[in-house]
Parts: sequence; structure tokens; C-alpha cells
Amino acid sequence: MAKGFDVQFKFKPNPAAMAKLNGALFRALDE
Repeated sequence: MAKGFDVQFKFKPNPAAMAKLNGALFRALDE
């Protein structure tokens, strides 16, 4: 998971997309 976060931050997507990705990741981790 850490590598995935590193890749996302290196690409620096727009804040809205980042929020959606984070929300999806946290929901997946919760399940």
C-alpha cells in the first residue's frame, strides 16, 4: 500500500481526484 501512496503523490493529481482516491482506499481498507 505504501508504494501506491508514493506513486500517487509523485504524480500529484488534482485535489478532487486525490480525495476520491483516498476515500476509496480507506473504504477498501475498512472492509
